[in-house]
Amino acid sequence: MGGLIVGQVPRFSESSPSGEFTRRKKGRTGRSVHSRVAIAVPVLGALGIGLLSAQTVAQKIDGAPDGRITLTFKARPGVCFHGNGTTISYRSQSDDWEEDCGDRLALLVLTKRNGNIVDIAVRGSGRWKRRLPPVSNLGRAHPRELAELMLSLADTTHDSDAGRRAVMVAASTDSVDVSDRLIRLALDTNRPERLRRGAIFWAGQYEMPSAALIRIYDLLETRKLKRSVIFSLSQRDDNASVDKLVEIARNDPNRDLRKAAWFWLGQSTNPRALEAIVQTLSGSQ
Repeated sequence: MGGLIVGQVPRFSESSPSGEFTRRKKGRTGRSVHSRVAIAVPVLGALGIGLLSAQTVAQKIDGAPDGRITLTFKARPGVCFHGNGTTISYRSQSDDWEEDCGDRLALLVLTKRNGNIVDIAVRGSGRWKRRLPPVSNLGRAHPRELAELMLSLADTTHDSDAGRRAVMVAASTDSVDVSDRLIRLALDTNRPERLRRGAIFWAGQYEMPSAALIRIYDLLETRKLKRSVIFSLSQRDDNASVDKLVEIARNDPNRDLRKAAWFWLGQSTNPRALEAIVQTLSGSQ
C-alpha cells in the first residue's frame, strides 16, 4: 500500500445540550473549540501490530526526529476544517498559521518528544505566517493508511481526548468508510465513555442508514451515550430518525433523555416532528 507521498499542506464546532461536537446548520450557531490535544504515547508501542498499512505510516513517524512532524491528507466531501459556508467547523487559528480551506486538504501536526507523540493538532489548509523551527514534513498520507493508523490509536490509547482526535482524523479522510469501526468502538464497553461518544458523533456524520444509529440506542448502557445518539439523529431529518426521536420523547423511561429528544424535535424541519409536538400539546397522543 504505498507509503506517504509528497503533497501540500482544517474546523468543527460544538454546541448542544450534551456538549457534543455538532454539524452546523443554517440558522444555528455553535461555539468553536481548539483542535489540539495533549497525549503522551510511544508512536509504535501504542499502536500494536497487525495493520500493515498503518505500520508504514507509524514507522515513518517513528523514524522522524523529535520536534514537530507534519503530514497532509484530503478530507472527505462535506468536511472542511474552516471556511465560510462549511458544514463542519473546527477552530485551528494560531499566531503562526493562516488558513485557506478551499481544497479539502487538512494538516495533521504531531509533536514528538523523547520518542513519544505528546501532542496532536489538526489545522486547515493554508500557510505558515512566520518562520518556525525545523519541521519533519512527511508529505501527503494515503487516506486509508492514515485512517487505519488513527483507528489503531483510538483502539489502544487510554487518553480519551487523544482517542477522540484520532477518531476525528480517521472519519474525516477522503474515500475511506470507517462507519462500521466507529459503531464497534461506540459499543465497546472497555473504551472510555468520552471516546465512545466521539465515535457516535462521527458515525452520525456518515451517509450510513439511520437504522444503524437507531439500532445501537437500546444497546448503550449510559445516559450520556444515549444522548449522543439523540444528537446524531437530530442532525438527520429523515423520517426514520424523527420517528425514533418521537419514540424516545414519548416513551423513554429517563426524563432527561425525553427532554433532549423533545428539544431536538423542536429544531427539526421534518413535518412529522411538528405533528408529534402538536399532538402532545393538544393531548391527542
